[in-house]
Parts: sequence; structure tokens; C-alpha cells
Amino acid sequence: MAPRANWKGFLKIGELSCPVALYTAASTSERIAFHTINRATGHR
Repeated sequence: MAPRANWKGFLKIGELSCPVALYTAASTSERIAFHTINRATGHR
């Protein structure tokens, strides 16, 4: 299935108008994982 834009609009600067679409980067927070670094050891 093709991704669907969450928002569609136009960016207008002077006489120039460009279509813009925003998409979700990840569908759920479970897919995103961050690794913190221990400053003293430099390990995760």
C-alpha cells in the first residue's frame, strides 16, 4: 500500500508556489529506538 500524506498544502514565496506533503516517519513508537551513550565509558 502506498503511503498517504497526513497533510497537503502549498508553500508560496512571492510568485512561486510549490506543493508540499507531510508524511509520518514511523507508524508506532515501538519501531523507534534510541541508544544512550555513557559519557564516562563511551559505551551504550
